[in-house]
Amino acid sequence: CFGDKKRVFTDAWKKQGFFFCEDENLKYGLIQPEGGPCGVIASMNAFVLRELVHARGRRRGREWENPSANEQRSAVMAALATIIWTAGGEESCVVCLPRTSAHLHRSTAFSPDGITERVHCMRLTSKSDLDAFIAENISNFTTPAGNGAVLLLYSAILSRGIDKVRGDMDKGFAGEKRTLLDRHGYLAQEGVNLMLVGRATSNVHDGVKILGDDTDAQSGDVVKLGGVPHQGQVGFLTLHEAYKYFEVGVHYKMPQDPVWVIYSESHYSVMFSEDVEAFEATRDGKVDRSFDLYYWDSLANQDEVIKLTVTPNTQNEELPDIDDEKALIPPLDLVVRTKWHGCLVDWNGSEPIL
Repeated sequence: CFGDKKRVFTDAWKKQGFFFCEDENLKYGLIQPEGGPCGVIASMNAFVLRELVHARGRRRGREWENPSANEQRSAVMAALATIIWTAGGEESCVVCLPRTSAHLHRSTAFSPDGITERVHCMRLTSKSDLDAFIAENISNFTTPAGNGAVLLLYSAILSRGIDKVRGDMDKGFAGEKRTLLDRHGYLAQEGVNLMLVGRATSNVHDGVKILGDDTDAQSGDVVKLGGVPHQGQVGFLTLHEAYKYFEVGVHYKMPQDPVWVIYSESHYSVMFSEDVEAFEATRDGKVDRSFDLYYWDSLANQDEVIKLTVTPNTQNEELPDIDDEKALIPPLDLVVRTKWHGCLVDWNGSEPIL
């Protein structure tokens, strides 16, 4: 799954738990001290925000900005359970926890990393058992310099099953080998998809795309590109689409709730809206009224609420040319326009992130 049996996690991965910003009005954001595990952190934060902002019948007004410690804890537990249970096909799952003693030792095929050799796996066969088990062991995931990020990734992999994870991935071209981590140690698209929809597919379009004609099919030379199998509970948007590298499908652009993991400039972050009515009204990508989006970057030492107001371009204002190297266009503006075409984006006094 990781491309190398002897590959080990960096310290940034091994010392990353799920804990929150303590600043006023920013207590919904998870913190990432060092670069590396942003894919897992952003994915977790998306599900945390879904709980804090959109959990049915639980939130009122703007309380999501400053959740209590108990609300934060409940949101993390719910997010963990959702990711793990979804990876297990909502039938059974595996939760990984650390033991004090190692049960694997260094060999020609394995290099200890301080976590993997101590992992203990618990299989659970009902969602209620999973919820209870996570509640009992939540500190293993929330200790700031703990192993939460690695434990969640391992839990998702084993819940899906190693063979199924490998089967989800594209075969690659010209000998390319797809893995859950890229060569820099960041979560690849396969890993993010596993977090968001429980399948380690390699692409972000809807369903499966087949490359090749009838002749290729008869000779077995067709190429299958696996995408997102169903509507996500949360979504995904990327700067790559703005540059026309590929197009994100409806399953990610229009998730069940308006929360998206954002991939831009080799980094994952999160964006969300509390305005469900506007989200429903703009499902086709057309903007006929203004609404707000909130942005959170776990790695940026963010100290203010970043609120973007999306407005319809009723005056047909000319937008900056994406190919003009002199035009200083905030990448997040470009990402937003992959979902809401031609819209205007107002940063409301915050310094645009370039």
